[in-house]
Amino acid sequence: MTVEWASFIDVLGKREDSVEVINLCQAIGESPVISTEADEYNDPDGKTKYYKFFHSGIEMGFRKDCLSHLHFYFGNEDGYSPFTGNFIPGIKGGMDRTFITKLLGKPTLSGEGKVDMLLGWINGWAKYDYRNHSLHLQYTEHNHLCHATLMKKL
Repeated sequence: MTVEWASFIDVLGKREDSVEVINLCQAIGESPVISTEADEYNDPDGKTKYYKFFHSGIEMGFRKDCLSHLHFYFGNEDGYSPFTGNFIPGIKGGMDRTFITKLLGKPTLSGEGKVDMLLGWINGWAKYDYRNHSLHLQYTEHNHLCHATLMKKL
């Protein structure tokens, strides 16, 4: 896969049937598994439609027919292979939280990981807000980058 980080950002908010989304899907290089949320979720904004690229470690989420988020998996989790494409320059999965914070600066919001008696480990996180998008990073109990979500700002 040869998709540049800026291309992921640029496609946010585009319609599912747009040339930009179609080109991104082709550049990822695998056919997605497509699914939608169950009717029981009863979300007032409508269902989310998911394009799951299991071998590439990417999930795309569409709300109201527009791309609302891209989720990147950096470990073997939920059936996804680790994302190995072009992420933020200088950052890749498994990197230390302190190092990433030095590169990106202080996050807009953040939280430490913790153990929940019912759920087990809940990842630490950091959210960075930019002009047109937000980036949400999650960290393991050892403070290594394990997930990232790129979201269109509303």
